[in-house]
Amino acid sequence: MYSKVILCANENQTEKKVLKALAHELVHMFDSCRAGFNLESIEDLACSEIRAANLIHCQPVHWSLADPVTRQRKNPDTAVSEQKNDKWANCPFKECIKRTATHSVRLITGVDDVLAREAVEKAYVRCYADFEPFCKHFSDRYSFST
Repeated sequence: MYSKVILCANENQTEKKVLKALAHELVHMFDSCRAGFNLESIEDLACSEIRAANLIHCQPVHWSLADPVTRQRKNPDTAVSEQKNDKWANCPFKECIKRTATHSVRLITGVDDVLAREAVEKAYVRCYADFEPFCKHFSDRYSFST
């Protein structure tokens, strides 16, 4: 079980990066404490990376892609960001999660892309739906009010 979060100043030079990195690492700590995840296990690590990508890094749809009449978000699996500086500009939401998690699993474990992606695919359905420690309604965080 992990009981520390270490942030490197050379990698996190803005407040936004610090907050994002801290939130990401706290998801892992929560998984380790709550569910007893062994983050040295590729299966548990893949699940925790899916959750961190879903909860912290990947956003279903930018506000500018909401329907202008209803102000409701479009389907996150088909919506594409129109931001030119968005590194996921042509990447649907679920693929963003899978790519982000696969990249992290590969970097942490040293396995190749194929094994990392297999671990992510295997854990995806179960782990994508887990919004704790927030709440079961966390998926509505990008809904729009009129």
